[in-house]
Amino acid sequence: MSFLLPDRVARWLGPTVISAIGLTIIFGNPITIQALCSGTQNCTIEWAGALSGWAALGGALLTVFVMAQQLAEQRRQTDFMTGNGSPDAYIALSLDQDGEFMRWFPMLEIVVVNRNRRQLTIREFRFQSSDERFDVFVKSVEEDGVERPIPFSMQFRTRYPHAHIAGKEEGQKAERCRILCHITENGEIRHFPQNPEMARSIHMKVQLDGEYRDAINRPVTLEAEANFQL
Repeated sequence: MSFLLPDRVARWLGPTVISAIGLTIIFGNPITIQALCSGTQNCTIEWAGALSGWAALGGALLTVFVMAQQLAEQRRQTDFMTGNGSPDAYIALSLDQDGEFMRWFPMLEIVVVNRNRRQLTIREFRFQSSDERFDVFVKSVEEDGVERPIPFSMQFRTRYPHAHIAGKEEGQKAERCRILCHITENGEIRHFPQNPEMARSIHMKVQLDGEYRDAINRPVTLEAEANFQL
């Protein structure tokens, strides 16, 4: 397995190594030492040696940093191949229509992707918004392509999706679930404004709590956030 150095590292690593070698060749031989240090109290070569020592230390630290990044990437790819990948979550806006008044209103869509071989259960989530008048509640949960609606009496009261996402099979795509949520403002369903210029940017964030189902259930916490025009 091969790795490419990041551009910002390669840009400085070459000149640093060349400079260190050049300083060693120039100041590391007896002729140069005699020419520079003859009759002086503060030998130039001592200063150059000190500087080259710091350069070597910088190069070593840079090498350690690059190796740490490569090891982290190797570990991530190994986890993915062995079915121990980490789950991901993201949020987006979806649309629904008010059949009575023929108006469109936004829905918050929470998508969880399970890249682990173990089954992942999402029990609940917490919600934060840059505007405290906004809130979200679960309307339905889609698992394996089948949508499971929340009872209407609970649709504007619960943040417990109780979603179950199957583990990833080797050679197959990662499983996912889709949690669709009502967006309310001051306790009422939020509709898109009649004038688009009245829409404003709202920052939303969700934190999901769940666990991997195994011999020992392991807790999992996921976060997702984004800005939306509402």
